[in-house]
Amino acid sequence: VSALISSKKSSRRQAKPRLTRDQKRAANRQRLLDAALEVFSERGYYAATIEEIVEASGLSNGALYYNFRNKEDLFLALFEQRIEGRIEALERTLGPSGDSSEEAANRVRSAAAQSVREIDDPREWAMFLEFVAHAGRTPAFQRKFRTRSRRLRRAFAVAAERAAADLGGELSVPAEEAALGIAALTHGLAVQRITDPDAVPDELLGRLIVYLLRGMSVGRDASSATRRASPARGSGAGRSSR
Repeated sequence: VSALISSKKSSRRQAKPRLTRDQKRAANRQRLLDAALEVFSERGYYAATIEEIVEASGLSNGALYYNFRNKEDLFLALFEQRIEGRIEALERTLGPSGDSSEEAANRVRSAAAQSVREIDDPREWAMFLEFVAHAGRTPAFQRKFRTRSRRLRRAFAVAAERAAADLGGELSVPAEEAALGIAALTHGLAVQRITDPDAVPDELLGRLIVYLLRGMSVGRDASSATRRASPARGSGAGRSSR
């Protein structure tokens, strides 16, 4: 009997699949990213050290340098992960639908509610502020930050066009400018929510984005005429991107 029980235990142990090399590397990489999120959000980019991140991950220095070139490469990977996560959430929440105007408004509010939940995670917005601060101080990182931020804004632009259509109109401004306005609104409210939480109700961001989209939209019959009357992009005296 004891031999039979031992055999069954052995079989259960053998049945557990072993990770492939790629799976193990991906798991270790995520452990390092999770540890970096904790350390960077608590200590800040400049004060955080590789040793602290390695210790928090439970891995070795060798594992970190196998996956990332240096501290900034790890920092950038965290930013990329957040950009990709937000793009996926946008596509999932504000993808093509053919909803009624009210259903579309509810979907916009739902997407905004997710943003509010992220704002309420102190680690996430501590990291966002760290990303912005480091981009402001470091030209090379700023270029990488800008490239990835523009990818997110392009996803916002597509989502804004879809949402405006579902709300019953078409954007009267370029979609990229609508996306920039939504991003600025979100970031501005985030700062207010972080510093004065009671002043920013949970549903405020969603309501304001719906108002903004409706305000920037016109009926489909008038949309082409409105676009023809609008000044060409880039005709102003705004800063050129470097």
